[in-house]
Amino acid sequence: MSDNISVGKAWSFIKNNFTLQENITDLDFAKSVIATNKDALIQYSLIASNLHRSLEKCLEKLKQKNPANLNENEKNELRKLHKSLVKHLLTIQDISYTNMDLALRYFNEGERISKIAPRVCIKSIRNDDVCTVFRNDRTRNSNLPEYCENINETATFNICRQQRTVIFNDIPKDVKFFDYDNPRLNKKNAISYYDQRNNFQRRIQDKFFYPDDEWMKCWSPYPQENGVTPRSCYKSTLVVSIQVSNLDIQSLIENLVQSDDESRFSRNNWTPGTTYFGFLCFDHPMTYYFDRINDEKMGIFFSDILCPYFMYYMYYAELSPYSRLAKNLLETET
Repeated sequence: MSDNISVGKAWSFIKNNFTLQENITDLDFAKSVIATNKDALIQYSLIASNLHRSLEKCLEKLKQKNPANLNENEKNELRKLHKSLVKHLLTIQDISYTNMDLALRYFNEGERISKIAPRVCIKSIRNDDVCTVFRNDRTRNSNLPEYCENINETATFNICRQQRTVIFNDIPKDVKFFDYDNPRLNKKNAISYYDQRNNFQRRIQDKFFYPDDEWMKCWSPYPQENGVTPRSCYKSTLVVSIQVSNLDIQSLIENLVQSDDESRFSRNNWTPGTTYFGFLCFDHPMTYYFDRINDEKMGIFFSDILCPYFMYYMYYAELSPYSRLAKNLLETET
């Protein structure tokens, strides 16, 4: 089976979908981001293609045999090839952290109302849940769970599906008036916090009284953590969908999906012609930290950079019939 997603098409997608507006960031910085990811994308896709081709050849040799009749050498070869492919695909973690660090450079090098850098994370979509997979301020190899949010019941992700980006720049106010929700945030306490302070008082609180102990009382900790931290109790957030809007790519992906995967895959397709892979999220402990024009452009810029990696990952790890067959054979073995 030939690989259905070419390097050329993926890189063409990046170049054609960048939002390189004049004020997004320094041109040299944008060039360095693109150059870094050009090399990384070519390496990621070509290695994945070669490993996948080796797995394909192995399975073609074994396809006439009953899984129960595979000898030990055949099992070991299949296991080794599948493990090598999965291990390589998981380097998307390092690629994601590299780009999150680059995104933070954008904030650190500009003029901001706070010297505190925002947090940044990437959330993936699985069935109806949106869960954090990578976060810059946690141990990078940590498997500690975080709360998952139902994508159909969370205003943030519903808005992103309609208009690509969303900014909540005053979460205490947005909880009360605009239905902002978060599984860690106590809505009643957040509204009470807002009602007890006018806009001026809250701005003074942000500027001179960080951390805000009263605001921290409105939040619950992540699972398996002992308590909240000032950085995890944010007042501003910017969220951008990681997506590709291309009917040909969506049709290609749909053709690869088998009937037993349709329920899993359908969660990516709320908008005709658009396939969603997840969300790139930023947050900050001060109100009105994010710029509604330039920071949204920056978010789209980096989400478009990340999109081809997630597209390749989904294809080789989840949609490829050879990857699924290898996984099933190895699971049957155990």
